[in-house]
Amino acid sequence: MSGLTEFQISTITLLDYLYFHDIVALKTFSNEKSFFYKQLVHSLMLIVEKRQYEYLKAEHYQHLLLVGIDLNASYIDDPSKLKKVDNEKFIRALNEELCWNVIEAGFCLDAFEQDLNDLLDQYSLAELGRDVLYKLVSQVMFYQFDNITICVFQRFINQKFIHSGKYVKKDQKHTPIFLDIVFFRAMLFLEYEAFKNNLLLHSQYGEEFFKFKGADCLNREMALREARTQAKNLNTISYRKIYQTNLNSKKDVKSYLTNVEQRLGHEALLTNNLANWVSLNGAWHVMHTALTNPDKKIYRQLDVISTIEPTCCEIAQKEMREYGFEISERSLYDAYNCTKKFYELIGIAVNEVNKAKLYGALEPVLTHFFFFDSMIGPSFKNALEEVNTKLKNKKTKM
Repeated sequence: MSGLTEFQISTITLLDYLYFHDIVALKTFSNEKSFFYKQLVHSLMLIVEKRQYEYLKAEHYQHLLLVGIDLNASYIDDPSKLKKVDNEKFIRALNEELCWNVIEAGFCLDAFEQDLNDLLDQYSLAELGRDVLYKLVSQVMFYQFDNITICVFQRFINQKFIHSGKYVKKDQKHTPIFLDIVFFRAMLFLEYEAFKNNLLLHSQYGEEFFKFKGADCLNREMALREARTQAKNLNTISYRKIYQTNLNSKKDVKSYLTNVEQRLGHEALLTNNLANWVSLNGAWHVMHTALTNPDKKIYRQLDVISTIEPTCCEIAQKEMREYGFEISERSLYDAYNCTKKFYELIGIAVNEVNKAKLYGALEPVLTHFFFFDSMIGPSFKNALEEVNTKLKNKKTKM
């Protein structure tokens, strides 16, 4: 990470965590999920309109309701399956945190509980498929805003926290208000993940989780153990949340980002090179286009003249311009080839952790399975190393 400040390293870590979940949402896409999220988002909008909440306050209330649904999803299976005593204590701690956040943010707890109960009556969680409920808080956000990472990345650039020569604002269509909304929701998600993951790891797994295998895992083990220890120590210390932060103050936002990154306890999985992030976001758009348009070609050689419909890379290039980034189709294709293996790996990891049949807040911390190979095996770790090697080899071109 030569040439980067500690703060810039923190921003990369946050981008990495968000990008991971953008990929998870993409990989676990389904028509059933899309149909349910459309209905749920409509219900959330009706609630905030009824409560007369607007702008960021409306976004905050929606997020808290989603957290409430996520917690209730933890109980949809047979309660006797909660074999570990800490599970109930863990969910109770999260529920107390949710109630405290509702009150601290100035919302009426009684009204919130009524709205949450109305949603639970309207949507029977026990009747929904497992993939529909998986990572509900982040995936509804993905449904509403598409690529979360690129919006946060763009906002980091706008506040001059980081710099990208490919950010030219040409043809940019997304307003500062839209970027504020996505950034705000993304930070609320990170706060929830930081609190939940810390409780989950240390109440259920304890130190046993950190038994890495093989000498080649030693550096990762040390880095992750250090990050998790720091997060655990900070977990009981209060801090200014995103809704308490002046989004127009560079100093306040910078302090907030450093704080939430330390509490997240995450180590970057994909890249520690700032220059890769335009291409990584572009690769996401290529994959998204390929998923929603399976008959389209991924890339067409530049020397091939054709009047047929655009390729996935051409569509992704146009979408990147709408976020203010200029990137060639060839760079998008190279980035896609680098990251498609990572896309496949996430699918494997999701399938493996879902075998545990733990719902809602009890879902295992998926990112850590990319460091720890007890469930998935060494072939998974080797495949991840292959992705990282490709990214390192391509970074000068990206």
